[in-house]
Amino acid sequence: MIEQIKKRLAKGETVRFKVKVVPGSSRSMIAGTLGGGNPALSGADASGADSLKTDILNIKIAAAPEKVKAYAELIEFLSDTLSVPKNHILILTGHTSPLKTIIISP
Repeated sequence: MIEQIKKRLAKGETVRFKVKVVPGSSRSMIAGTLGGGNPALSGADASGADSLKTDILNIKIAAAPEKVKAYAELIEFLSDTLSVPKNHILILTGHTSPLKTIIISP
């Protein structure tokens, strides 16, 4: 799923996907996907962002689930993993929930 996201960003496309964040891990890492089957790319939604649907990216974060520590670590991790600036990453929904919707613009 990460490779699909990287390919879409490389093409200059905005990508939307869901993640489940598990804070308090020994290190920050992608722990696989949750959901059924291979992720499929849908057409652009009302925001103009293409969605990766079906699967949820499971991400373990080293930061504790306190205040904004895990939130900031997630942004940092996605920025490093996908080679995009932090200010191109938006957490659209799930600010206080483990399940989040992320939008990344190239």
